[in-house]
Amino acid sequence: MSKIHPIACMQQAKHNFQYGSDKPIKTKLTPANFASIKSDIINRIKQFDCLTKASLVEHSLENDQELLEFQKIARRDILHSAIDPHFLSKYSDDIEYENTFDSLLQFISEIIGSQSDKQRVAEAKTKLQSASRNIDDDERFVRFLDRLKRIAGPISTNEEIKKYLITDSFHKNLNRSLRTFLHEHEKSDASIENIAAYLDRMNKHKTSHINKLEIVATKKMAELCEQNQQLQAQNSSIEDKLDLLKAEMKQMIAEAMAQSAMEINRIETSNKSSRNYQSGKLFTNRDQKTFQRQNSYRQINPKWELNKFGVPITCNKCGWKGHQTKDCMGLILCVHCNERGHAITICPKLTKTTNQKNE
Repeated sequence: MSKIHPIACMQQAKHNFQYGSDKPIKTKLTPANFASIKSDIINRIKQFDCLTKASLVEHSLENDQELLEFQKIARRDILHSAIDPHFLSKYSDDIEYENTFDSLLQFISEIIGSQSDKQRVAEAKTKLQSASRNIDDDERFVRFLDRLKRIAGPISTNEEIKKYLITDSFHKNLNRSLRTFLHEHEKSDASIENIAAYLDRMNKHKTSHINKLEIVATKKMAELCEQNQQLQAQNSSIEDKLDLLKAEMKQMIAEAMAQSAMEINRIETSNKSSRNYQSGKLFTNRDQKTFQRQNSYRQINPKWELNKFGVPITCNKCGWKGHQTKDCMGLILCVHCNERGHAITICPKLTKTTNQKNE
Protein backbone atom coordinates (compact mmCIF):
# COMPACT_ATOMS: atom_id res chain seq x y z
CA MET A 1 0.00 0.00 0.00
CA SER A 2 1.46 3.38 -1.08
CA LYS A 3 2.02 6.06 1.52
CA ILE A 4 0.23 9.46 1.30
CA HIS A 5 2.64 12.23 0.41
CA PRO A 6 3.08 14.93 3.10
CA ILE A 7 1.68 17.61 0.76
CA ALA A 8 -1.57 15.66 0.33
CA CYS A 9 -1.62 14.97 4.06
CA MET A 10 -1.23 18.70 4.81
CA GLN A 11 -4.02 19.65 2.42
CA GLN A 12 -6.37 17.06 3.83
CA ALA A 13 -5.54 17.95 7.45
CA LYS A 14 -5.92 21.69 6.76
CA HIS A 15 -9.32 21.08 5.20
CA ASN A 16 -10.42 19.03 8.21
CA PHE A 17 -9.29 21.58 10.82
CA GLN A 18 -10.51 24.73 9.07
CA TYR A 19 -13.67 26.45 10.33
CA GLY A 20 -16.87 26.36 8.29
CA SER A 21 -19.54 29.03 7.93
CA ASP A 22 -19.64 29.67 11.68
CA LYS A 23 -16.71 32.04 12.23
CA PRO A 24 -15.91 32.44 15.96
CA ILE A 25 -13.64 35.52 15.72
CA LYS A 26 -15.97 38.52 15.40
CA THR A 27 -15.62 42.27 15.86
CA LYS A 28 -17.65 42.43 19.09
CA LEU A 29 -16.03 39.39 20.68
CA THR A 30 -15.33 39.79 24.40
CA PRO A 31 -11.96 38.81 25.92
CA ALA A 32 -13.70 36.15 28.04
CA ASN A 33 -15.22 34.42 25.01
CA PHE A 34 -12.03 34.80 22.99
CA ALA A 35 -10.08 32.90 25.64
CA SER A 36 -11.98 29.67 24.93
CA ILE A 37 -11.90 30.28 21.16
CA LYS A 38 -8.16 30.86 21.27
CA SER A 39 -7.71 27.61 23.22
CA ASP A 40 -9.73 25.70 20.59
CA ILE A 41 -7.66 27.20 17.73
CA ILE A 42 -4.39 26.27 19.44
CA ASN A 43 -5.63 22.71 20.01
CA ARG A 44 -6.51 22.41 16.31
CA ILE A 45 -3.06 23.62 15.34
CA LYS A 46 -1.44 21.10 17.70
CA GLN A 47 -3.40 18.25 16.15
CA PHE A 48 -2.54 19.50 12.67
CA ASP A 49 1.16 19.59 13.61
CA CYS A 50 1.03 16.05 14.97
CA LEU A 51 -0.49 14.66 11.77
CA THR A 52 1.73 16.53 9.34
CA LYS A 53 4.90 15.95 11.39
CA ALA A 54 4.20 12.23 11.44
CA SER A 55 3.76 12.27 7.67
CA LEU A 56 7.04 14.16 7.19
CA VAL A 57 8.93 11.72 9.44
CA GLU A 58 7.36 8.77 7.64
CA HIS A 59 8.75 10.07 4.35
CA SER A 60 12.02 11.23 5.94
CA LEU A 61 11.22 14.82 4.92
CA GLU A 62 11.12 16.45 8.34
CA ASN A 63 14.00 18.76 7.31
CA ASP A 64 12.59 19.70 3.91
CA GLN A 65 12.37 23.52 4.08
CA GLU A 66 9.82 23.79 1.30
CA LEU A 67 7.44 21.37 3.02
CA LEU A 68 7.98 23.10 6.33
CA GLU A 69 7.05 26.39 4.66
CA PHE A 70 3.85 24.81 3.34
CA GLN A 71 3.13 23.61 6.87
CA LYS A 72 3.46 27.21 8.20
CA ILE A 73 1.10 28.51 5.49
CA ALA A 74 -1.47 25.83 6.37
CA ARG A 75 -1.35 26.82 10.05
CA ARG A 76 -2.11 30.42 9.16
CA ASP A 77 -4.92 29.33 6.80
CA ILE A 78 -6.59 27.41 9.63
CA LEU A 79 -6.52 30.51 11.83
CA HIS A 80 -7.65 32.69 8.92
CA SER A 81 -10.70 30.45 8.41
CA ALA A 82 -11.89 31.35 11.94
CA ILE A 83 -12.17 35.09 11.19
CA ASP A 84 -15.56 36.62 10.44
CA PRO A 85 -15.85 38.55 7.10
CA HIS A 86 -16.67 41.82 8.89
CA PHE A 87 -13.55 41.45 11.05
CA LEU A 88 -11.54 40.69 7.89
CA SER A 89 -12.78 43.78 6.07
CA LYS A 90 -12.17 46.01 9.09
CA TYR A 91 -8.54 44.91 9.62
CA SER A 92 -7.75 43.65 6.12
CA ASP A 93 -4.40 45.44 5.75
CA ASP A 94 -3.08 44.26 9.12
CA ILE A 95 -4.27 40.70 8.57
CA GLU A 96 -2.53 40.51 5.19
CA TYR A 97 0.64 41.91 6.73
CA GLU A 98 0.81 39.21 9.44
CA ASN A 99 1.95 36.25 7.31
CA THR A 100 2.48 33.63 10.03
CA PHE A 101 0.17 31.88 12.46
CA ASP A 102 1.91 33.24 15.57
CA SER A 103 2.01 36.87 14.41
CA LEU A 104 -1.62 36.79 13.21
CA LEU A 105 -2.82 35.25 16.48
CA GLN A 106 -0.88 37.88 18.41
CA PHE A 107 -2.48 40.68 16.37
CA ILE A 108 -5.99 39.30 16.95
CA SER A 109 -5.29 38.95 20.67
CA GLU A 110 -4.17 42.58 20.85
CA ILE A 111 -7.29 43.77 18.99
CA ILE A 112 -9.78 41.84 21.12
CA GLY A 113 -7.80 42.24 24.32
CA SER A 114 -7.09 39.87 27.14
CA GLN A 115 -9.19 39.31 30.22
CA SER A 116 -7.70 40.59 33.46
CA ASP A 117 -7.86 38.71 36.73
CA LYS A 118 -10.46 41.13 38.05
CA GLN A 119 -12.62 40.59 34.98
CA ARG A 120 -12.35 36.82 35.29
CA VAL A 121 -13.42 36.97 38.94
CA ALA A 122 -16.38 39.25 38.14
CA GLU A 123 -17.46 37.00 35.28
CA ALA A 124 -17.18 33.87 37.44
CA LYS A 125 -19.28 35.48 40.18
CA THR A 126 -21.97 36.47 37.69
CA LYS A 127 -22.08 32.97 36.19
CA LEU A 128 -22.21 31.38 39.63
CA GLN A 129 -25.11 33.58 40.77
CA SER A 130 -27.12 32.85 37.63
CA ALA A 131 -26.23 29.16 37.33
CA SER A 132 -29.20 26.79 37.29
CA ARG A 133 -29.58 23.05 37.03
CA ASN A 134 -30.80 21.70 33.69
CA ILE A 135 -34.13 20.45 34.99
CA ASP A 136 -35.51 19.68 31.52
CA ASP A 137 -32.60 17.27 30.95
CA ASP A 138 -32.86 15.75 34.46
CA GLU A 139 -29.31 16.80 35.24
CA ARG A 140 -27.98 14.99 38.29
CA PHE A 141 -27.25 17.06 41.37
CA VAL A 142 -23.69 15.71 41.59
CA ARG A 143 -22.95 16.84 38.03
CA PHE A 144 -24.53 20.22 38.72
CA LEU A 145 -22.35 20.60 41.82
CA ASP A 146 -19.23 19.81 39.78
CA ARG A 147 -20.24 22.51 37.31
CA LEU A 148 -20.60 25.04 40.12
CA LYS A 149 -17.14 24.17 41.41
CA ARG A 150 -15.66 24.58 37.94
CA ILE A 151 -17.31 28.00 37.53
CA ALA A 152 -16.11 29.15 40.95
CA GLY A 153 -12.50 28.19 40.21
CA PRO A 154 -11.20 31.67 39.24
CA ILE A 155 -13.06 33.53 41.99
CA SER A 156 -10.60 33.10 44.84
CA THR A 157 -7.77 30.98 46.13
CA ASN A 158 -9.48 30.95 49.53
CA GLU A 159 -11.31 27.63 49.71
CA GLU A 160 -13.67 28.86 52.43
CA ILE A 161 -14.91 31.70 50.22
CA LYS A 162 -15.40 29.42 47.24
CA LYS A 163 -17.20 26.84 49.37
CA TYR A 164 -19.58 29.49 50.73
CA LEU A 165 -20.42 30.79 47.23
CA ILE A 166 -20.89 27.29 45.81
CA THR A 167 -23.13 26.24 48.72
CA ASP A 168 -25.26 29.37 48.34
CA SER A 169 -25.71 28.83 44.60
CA PHE A 170 -26.50 25.12 45.10
CA HIS A 171 -29.21 25.78 47.71
CA LYS A 172 -30.80 28.42 45.46
CA ASN A 173 -31.56 25.63 42.98
CA LEU A 174 -33.45 23.55 45.56
CA ASN A 175 -37.17 24.24 45.43
CA ARG A 176 -39.52 24.10 48.38
CA SER A 177 -40.47 20.44 47.91
CA LEU A 178 -36.80 19.34 47.87
CA ARG A 179 -36.06 21.35 50.99
CA THR A 180 -39.03 19.79 52.73
CA PHE A 181 -37.84 16.36 51.62
CA LEU A 182 -34.33 16.97 53.02
CA HIS A 183 -35.78 18.26 56.29
CA GLU A 184 -38.01 15.20 56.68
CA HIS A 185 -35.03 12.90 56.07
CA GLU A 186 -32.76 14.92 58.38
CA LYS A 187 -30.37 15.86 55.59
CA SER A 188 -30.72 19.63 55.76
CA ASP A 189 -27.50 20.14 57.72
CA ALA A 190 -25.42 17.73 55.62
CA SER A 191 -22.68 18.94 53.27
CA ILE A 192 -23.69 19.82 49.76
CA GLU A 193 -21.69 16.84 48.43
CA ASN A 194 -23.76 14.46 50.61
CA ILE A 195 -27.00 16.25 49.77
CA ALA A 196 -26.28 16.03 46.02
CA ALA A 197 -25.43 12.33 46.24
CA TYR A 198 -28.50 11.58 48.40
CA LEU A 199 -30.89 13.40 46.07
CA ASP A 200 -29.50 11.51 43.07
CA ARG A 201 -29.77 8.23 44.94
CA MET A 202 -33.42 8.99 45.72
CA ASN A 203 -34.01 9.90 42.04
CA LYS A 204 -34.96 13.46 42.95
CA HIS A 205 -33.10 14.72 39.92
CA LYS A 206 -35.84 13.22 37.76
CA THR A 207 -38.71 15.60 37.22
CA SER A 208 -42.21 14.22 37.69
CA HIS A 209 -45.11 15.20 35.50
CA ILE A 210 -46.50 17.49 38.23
CA ASN A 211 -43.16 19.16 38.74
CA LYS A 212 -42.82 19.70 35.00
CA LEU A 213 -46.21 21.39 34.95
CA GLU A 214 -45.09 23.57 37.84
CA ILE A 215 -41.89 24.45 35.99
CA VAL A 216 -43.81 25.25 32.81
CA ALA A 217 -46.27 27.39 34.80
CA THR A 218 -43.40 29.23 36.45
CA LYS A 219 -41.78 29.93 33.10
CA LYS A 220 -45.09 31.12 31.69
CA MET A 221 -45.55 33.43 34.66
CA ALA A 222 -42.07 34.81 34.17
CA GLU A 223 -42.81 35.40 30.46
CA LEU A 224 -46.10 37.11 31.33
CA CYS A 225 -44.34 39.34 33.85
CA GLU A 226 -41.77 40.29 31.24
CA GLN A 227 -44.50 41.02 28.69
CA ASN A 228 -46.32 43.10 31.30
CA GLN A 229 -43.19 45.15 31.91
CA GLN A 230 -42.80 45.69 28.17
CA LEU A 231 -46.43 46.79 27.88
CA GLN A 232 -45.98 49.19 30.79
CA ALA A 233 -42.94 50.65 29.08
CA GLN A 234 -44.93 51.03 25.85
CA ASN A 235 -47.83 52.66 27.74
CA SER A 236 -45.43 55.08 29.35
CA SER A 237 -44.03 55.95 25.93
CA ILE A 238 -47.56 56.45 24.54
CA GLU A 239 -48.49 58.69 27.47
CA ASP A 240 -45.40 60.80 26.84
CA LYS A 241 -46.39 61.15 23.19
CA LEU A 242 -49.97 62.11 24.17
CA ASP A 243 -48.65 64.76 26.56
CA LEU A 244 -46.49 66.13 23.77
CA LEU A 245 -49.48 66.20 21.41
CA LYS A 246 -51.59 67.98 24.04
CA ALA A 247 -48.90 70.63 24.45
CA GLU A 248 -48.70 71.06 20.68
CA MET A 249 -52.52 71.34 20.43
CA LYS A 250 -52.58 74.00 23.17
CA GLN A 251 -49.93 75.97 21.32
CA MET A 252 -51.85 75.65 18.04
CA ILE A 253 -55.10 76.77 19.73
CA ALA A 254 -53.33 79.77 21.28
CA GLU A 255 -51.85 80.72 17.90
CA ALA A 256 -55.29 80.32 16.24
CA MET A 257 -56.94 82.50 18.90
CA ALA A 258 -54.26 85.15 18.45
CA GLN A 259 -54.79 85.04 14.70
CA SER A 260 -58.57 85.32 15.17
CA ALA A 261 -58.10 88.33 17.46
CA MET A 262 -55.95 89.98 14.80
CA GLU A 263 -58.63 89.32 12.17
CA ILE A 264 -61.34 90.74 14.45
CA ASN A 265 -59.25 93.85 15.08
CA ARG A 266 -58.69 94.23 11.35
CA ILE A 267 -62.44 93.91 10.65
CA GLU A 268 -63.31 96.39 13.39
CA THR A 269 -60.76 98.83 12.02
CA SER A 270 -62.25 98.39 8.56
CA ASN A 271 -65.77 98.95 9.93
CA LYS A 272 -64.66 102.12 11.72
CA SER A 273 -63.17 103.40 8.49
CA SER A 274 -66.37 102.58 6.61
CA ARG A 275 -68.39 104.55 9.17
CA ASN A 276 -66.44 107.63 8.17
CA TYR A 277 -68.15 107.52 4.80
CA GLN A 278 -71.30 109.58 4.38
CA SER A 279 -73.09 109.65 1.03
CA GLY A 280 -70.08 108.05 -0.62
CA LYS A 281 -67.45 110.51 0.72
CA LEU A 282 -64.78 109.76 3.34
CA PHE A 283 -64.07 112.08 6.23
CA THR A 284 -60.57 113.39 6.33
CA ASN A 285 -58.56 113.43 9.54
CA ARG A 286 -59.18 117.15 9.76
CA ASP A 287 -62.94 116.66 9.38
CA GLN A 288 -62.94 113.98 12.06
CA LYS A 289 -61.14 116.28 14.50
CA THR A 290 -63.55 119.11 13.72
CA PHE A 291 -66.52 116.80 14.20
CA GLN A 292 -65.15 115.66 17.55
CA ARG A 293 -64.67 119.31 18.64
CA GLN A 294 -68.23 120.12 17.56
CA ASN A 295 -69.68 117.27 19.55
CA SER A 296 -67.61 118.28 22.57
CA TYR A 297 -68.80 121.90 22.21
CA ARG A 298 -72.40 120.80 21.96
CA GLN A 299 -72.06 118.62 25.01
CA ILE A 300 -70.50 121.52 26.96
CA ASN A 301 -73.03 124.14 25.57
CA PRO A 302 -76.26 122.22 25.15
CA LYS A 303 -78.39 125.43 25.06
CA TRP A 304 -79.18 127.17 21.76
CA GLU A 305 -78.40 130.84 21.18
CA LEU A 306 -81.51 133.00 20.82
CA ASN A 307 -82.07 136.36 19.15
CA LYS A 308 -83.63 139.32 20.86
CA PHE A 309 -87.09 137.93 20.17
CA GLY A 310 -86.29 134.66 21.94
CA VAL A 311 -86.08 132.63 18.71
CA PRO A 312 -83.06 130.34 18.03
CA ILE A 313 -80.69 131.97 15.59
CA THR A 314 -79.85 130.20 12.31
CA CYS A 315 -76.27 129.57 11.21
CA ASN A 316 -75.57 131.00 7.75
CA LYS A 317 -72.93 128.35 7.19
CA CYS A 318 -74.54 125.01 8.00
CA GLY A 319 -78.18 126.04 8.25
CA TRP A 320 -78.56 124.56 11.70
CA LYS A 321 -80.16 126.52 14.51
CA GLY A 322 -78.72 127.41 17.88
CA HIS A 323 -75.32 128.87 17.04
CA GLN A 324 -73.74 131.68 15.10
CA THR A 325 -71.67 131.33 11.91
CA LYS A 326 -68.43 132.22 13.66
CA ASP A 327 -68.96 129.35 16.12
CA CYS A 328 -69.96 126.82 13.48
CA MET A 329 -67.98 123.63 13.43
CA GLY A 330 -70.47 121.70 11.39
CA LEU A 331 -69.58 119.13 8.74
CA ILE A 332 -72.99 118.97 7.15
CA LEU A 333 -73.16 117.80 3.57
CA CYS A 334 -75.12 119.78 1.01
CA VAL A 335 -77.39 117.44 -0.92
CA HIS A 336 -77.47 119.83 -3.84
CA CYS A 337 -73.80 120.49 -4.59
CA ASN A 338 -72.47 117.54 -2.57
CA GLU A 339 -69.99 119.72 -0.70
CA ARG A 340 -69.37 120.02 3.02
CA GLY A 341 -69.79 123.09 5.25
CA HIS A 342 -73.31 124.28 4.42
CA ALA A 343 -76.89 123.05 4.08
CA ILE A 344 -78.99 123.08 0.96
CA THR A 345 -80.97 126.04 2.32
CA ILE A 346 -77.95 128.32 2.02
CA CYS A 347 -76.22 126.57 -0.90
CA PRO A 348 -74.53 129.25 -3.01
CA LYS A 349 -74.91 127.20 -6.16
CA LEU A 350 -78.63 126.79 -5.57
CA THR A 351 -78.93 130.54 -5.00
CA LYS A 352 -77.01 131.25 -8.19
CA THR A 353 -79.24 128.88 -10.16
CA THR A 354 -82.37 130.47 -8.79
CA ASN A 355 -81.18 133.95 -9.68
CA GLN A 356 -80.41 132.86 -13.23
CA LYS A 357 -83.91 131.48 -13.63
CA ASN A 358 -85.46 134.67 -12.31
CA GLU A 359 -83.48 136.72 -14.83
